[in-house]
Amino acid sequence: FPGEGPKITFASANIRGSISDNKFYRSILEMRNDNIDVIALQELNVHRQDVRTLESHKHAASSLGYKLFLAPTATNMQIGGSAILVAQSLMDNGAIATLSHSHPKGNSIRIKLAIPSIHNLDVWSIYAPADSTQRREFFLRMAAFVKPNSILMGDFNCVEDIALDTRRSSNTPYENTGADILTYISDITSTSPDQNLIPRADIAVPE
Repeated sequence: FPGEGPKITFASANIRGSISDNKFYRSILEMRNDNIDVIALQELNVHRQDVRTLESHKHAASSLGYKLFLAPTATNMQIGGSAILVAQSLMDNGAIATLSHSHPKGNSIRIKLAIPSIHNLDVWSIYAPADSTQRREFFLRMAAFVKPNSILMGDFNCVEDIALDTRRSSNTPYENTGADILTYISDITSTSPDQNLIPRADIAVPE
């Protein structure tokens, strides 16, 4: 937000699993090295009963200087889960981060981020369902809670403009159910297309 207050950096990544090879720690470390203040992660693949991993992730985030908000999956067979991490340095300067909502299946997590000299932000990390019917229903329910001050980050499993999805390797017809609702949602957040809509990146973690 140029001219409205301090510079705050946001980044989003689908890390495709967070348990093996110390991947959760290394993913956050890479983001920290890029001076990211607010991180959204998707597809952590941690279920709600895996208390050991949940505590380990919380400790890893804290050791790297972040406060962790995590929405785990409902079962250990489910792919998904979402998280938001807020830099402790941001909170040391007066920011307050509080949980607003955690999706019961881990498809999204939402926090309120109150920052001095900036209006309150409604920050989301989203892992939309791969199933087209479930994805459309998810977006329809989500739309009711999106605000003009919402920052939407995540893996939406569809895109507003398929011509911009340059990293897709499949030659099969593009199944893009839910994109129309995604466009409607992005219109709620800004009069400038995609200003508050941050898609995921497939993060490459160094070996």
